[in-house]
Amino acid sequence: MNVNEQELQDAALGRQSREGFLAFAASLECDPEAVSTASSVVDDAFVSKLKKYLRSETSAQAPSKTPSLMNQPAPMNQPGPRHTIIEPDDVPRNTMIESEDDIRKVQEELRKQAAKRKKAAGKNASGEKSSAGPSSEEKPYRPTQRLPVIALVACDDGKETGELFRIRGDQFIIGRTEGDFQIAHDEMVSSRHVVITRQTVDGKPRVAVTDLQSRNGLFVRASKAPLDHASEFLIGSGHYRLEINQSMQAVTMAAGSPTDVPITRQLDGHEMPGSVMLSEIVRGRVETRVRLDLSEYRIGRDTNCDIRRTHDPFVASEHAVLSRSANGKWGIENKTTLNGIWIRIPQIIVADGKSCEFRIGEQRFRMKLGVSR
Repeated sequence: MNVNEQELQDAALGRQSREGFLAFAASLECDPEAVSTASSVVDDAFVSKLKKYLRSETSAQAPSKTPSLMNQPAPMNQPGPRHTIIEPDDVPRNTMIESEDDIRKVQEELRKQAAKRKKAAGKNASGEKSSAGPSSEEKPYRPTQRLPVIALVACDDGKETGELFRIRGDQFIIGRTEGDFQIAHDEMVSSRHVVITRQTVDGKPRVAVTDLQSRNGLFVRASKAPLDHASEFLIGSGHYRLEINQSMQAVTMAAGSPTDVPITRQLDGHEMPGSVMLSEIVRGRVETRVRLDLSEYRIGRDTNCDIRRTHDPFVASEHAVLSRSANGKWGIENKTTLNGIWIRIPQIIVADGKSCEFRIGEQRFRMKLGVSR
């Protein structure tokens, strides 16, 4: 068999199957013209190794110890020593590839060193800062040329973990019967409920979660928030709306001391503009109303709370505080609870490296853009 330049190039470019390549390489051993033919081909990594192999065979030297060579036994019908077959290898000689275990060990050692430095800094009575500054610390690699990936977790019931979606496109729709992620079993979710959009504003990436005019709205978890007329919030399994009377209209209010199910009655005459009511919404309808005359109301399971949710297992003893400032503005603040407070808003904006939690219907999501800075 005569070896020609085209066959060598086909082998070098990987245009042969593994079996075809091994058969081709084995045939070189019996071809006296192989060395001269190989010499006429433009050198590349593959041909250089091939020439080295052919020279070693011609000079009857022992099989090469090059890491990219694989020793094979001689065919049964041919006498002679064991022969060496070369295979393509893209890794240069003396390259040491780090395994996952190697990388983990390095990271663990770096964490230990960082902990020691932090401990030593804490013992520095003078309180002087390191001259190197925070920029001396090596940061984990992250892409700088492309837009960051959006990580979205649809939390499992009662857990912080769940199904993970890595959103690499510019738009992701969530709904009950339409969209990229559908929650068919939740009747509180609209057909097309929210859309997640990746944006760039003034050269900086961000992500927006926008309510698509859904019936039950989009809620974001917040530690505190201002409240205006028609503001809605969730506490445990309770859904509330603040109503500031804008005109002369008849309203209902809770009579007597606060209870779990306030008794409502029609007021005589009309409420004055500016009066404030807190309505509880159940299955889309107003169930009860409480008039807010005080400047502060505590919400929780405790019997001492002003607005009680005694039988709600998702509410803390003292869950949140609803208050009015000196200038008449209302707001709500969480009291460091497991389930927090959730505020209804039309759109959530999250900057690069930041995260948030939001709810639609009874489904909770965690979302993060890029990495923390």
